[in-house]
Amino acid sequence: MSYSVMHNAINILLLIAATVLLAVGVIDTLNKLNARLLFRLVGNYVTFIIIGIGTMFHELSHALFCLVFHHKIIEVNLLSYDSHSKSLGYVNHQWDKTNFYQSAGNFFIGLAPLFSGLAVYFLGNELFGSLGVAVSNTDYSAGLNTSTDSYWHMISSILYAVYQGMIQLFALDNFKNIWFYPYVLFSITIAYAVAPSFSDLRSALPGSIALAVLVVLANIIMYAFNMDAAFLHSLIWSYTLIALNAMGMLISCSTGLIVILAIICIINKYMSNKNKQEGVNQSTT
Repeated sequence: MSYSVMHNAINILLLIAATVLLAVGVIDTLNKLNARLLFRLVGNYVTFIIIGIGTMFHELSHALFCLVFHHKIIEVNLLSYDSHSKSLGYVNHQWDKTNFYQSAGNFFIGLAPLFSGLAVYFLGNELFGSLGVAVSNTDYSAGLNTSTDSYWHMISSILYAVYQGMIQLFALDNFKNIWFYPYVLFSITIAYAVAPSFSDLRSALPGSIALAVLVVLANIIMYAFNMDAAFLHSLIWSYTLIALNAMGMLISCSTGLIVILAIICIINKYMSNKNKQEGVNQSTT
C-alpha cells in the first residue's frame, strides 16, 4: 500500500512541478526577452501597451482565485506604468494560516494565470481551428509513452509533447491562412498572461506543502476504499500532456517573435551604422 500511494502521489507532484517549471523557466524568460527587444524597437510606452492586455488578465486571474479560496483581497493593481517598479501589476491578499483550505489555496492563487490562461488558450484554439488554422495535432499522442511506471518514460513523454507543440504550427497551410497571423498575436498575448513570475512561484510555495499533503491523503483514501486511483492518475497525466503540448505552441510563437525582432534590430543597427559612416564620409570630402 505505502509504495503504491507514494508512487502515485510523487508522479502527480512531478507532473505539476514539470508544468510549473516549464512555464516559469522557459515562457517567462522568453517574455522578458521579447519585452527587451520590443523596448529597443518601439520604446517603453508602446511595449507597455502591447503586453498590457496579458498583464491585466494575469492579475485578474490572481484576484479570481483569491475569491475562490476565500482570501481577503487588500489591494489590486491590474496595470500601471512605473519604470522603477519590478512588475506592471499586483494583487495583495491575506488568509487564515490555520485554515487548510485557504493555505492550500496559495498554490492555486500563485499559479492562477497558468490555469486560467491555458483555459482561454484552448478556447482560442477552438475558435481559430474553426477558421482553418492548424492549431492541434490529434495524432501527437500516438508518439507518447503514457506509462508512468518509469520516470524516464514520463520525461520522454513530457519532452515529446512540448516538441510536438513547437513544430505543429509550422504546417505550410498555416502560413497561407490569413487567420494564422492574428492567432500568433493571440498566442503571444496569452504567453504574457499565462507565465507565473518568480514572485508568483514564491507565493505558491506555502500552498505547495498543503497540496502535497492533500494529494497523499487522496491516494490513501482511494486505496483504502478500493477506488480506481489509476484512472484518476491517468486522467491527470493525459491533461498534463495536453497542457504541455499547448505550452510548446506558446514557446514556438514567442521564439518566433524573438527571431523576427532580433533580425529587425540587427537590420536597424546595420542601417544606422551605415548612415553614420556615410555621414562621416560626406563630412570629410
